[in-house]
Amino acid sequence: MDSPLATERRPQARQLVALLVIGVATAQALGLTMKMPTQLEANDISRWCTVWALVERGTYAIDECPWQAKTQDKVLKPDKLEPPGPGASALRRLEYALAPASWKEGEPTERFYSSKPPLLPTLIAGLLYPFRQATGVKLDKVVPQERNERWVQKPVEGQPGKTVFVKEKPKEPVQWPVYVFYYKPVILLLNVIPMLAYLILYARLLDRYAPDDWAWFVSLFAAAWATPLYVFDQTLNNHTVAAYSAFFAIYPLVRIWGEGSRSPWHFAAAGFFGAFCACNELPAALFGLLLFGLLLYRFPSP
Repeated sequence: MDSPLATERRPQARQLVALLVIGVATAQALGLTMKMPTQLEANDISRWCTVWALVERGTYAIDECPWQAKTQDKVLKPDKLEPPGPGASALRRLEYALAPASWKEGEPTERFYSSKPPLLPTLIAGLLYPFRQATGVKLDKVVPQERNERWVQKPVEGQPGKTVFVKEKPKEPVQWPVYVFYYKPVILLLNVIPMLAYLILYARLLDRYAPDDWAWFVSLFAAAWATPLYVFDQTLNNHTVAAYSAFFAIYPLVRIWGEGSRSPWHFAAAGFFGAFCACNELPAALFGLLLFGLLLYRFPSP
């Protein structure tokens, strides 16, 4: 039976290499993601703080988040909008006009907010909210567990250089953070699963356009292990989301441009992922415009 990753024209050697490369790369990414701390450093903690604030407090202010002190990626600003002055821009006036009353009424208070783009944490909060309500377990809950006795090597008093093994029970209990069960699946959903889809689709593109087996093998190996994506797959960030979205926009573009496909699904996928890429990585706005221009040039009418 042929591999599910195989296409009609893929030789047996390519099928085997595809299974090995895609399987090993995905397994490595999965293993590293499960092994690495869920909250790795200030960058991703800032995003997780916003997720916590939205789910637990219904606000973007992260002051009350228990991990807020671990990140410097935050800004201090008033929680109320000030009325636009005489020289305010039209955009500023529109923002104030559309803002809900709760954003404008009352005395402003200085609050901490994450300096990271809010779109991705907002989507994650919407994803986690039903699970939080269903379980009733807070995202910041910590479950303590008493430690068991263990053998510890201790020096013998009055006998320098001599040690003895004794049983000792650590005084401090183990602290098990519950957020791992909420946050770790999100990282798998945003980084590891898209990586698997990206490698499968890229192998299919290589089936169509790689001039020989050598080019096919090298290109697939490079896609699996020679990009910065592999480094960032273990932590929450907007860069991997944008990068995978860019590829998922390019794939239908190639089908449209190179193969003349006029499937509405290809156009919809290219438009959606191109826009989502730009929303998660502002410099990619130019990519979105270029994508739109190419599609319009290729098929100016339905």
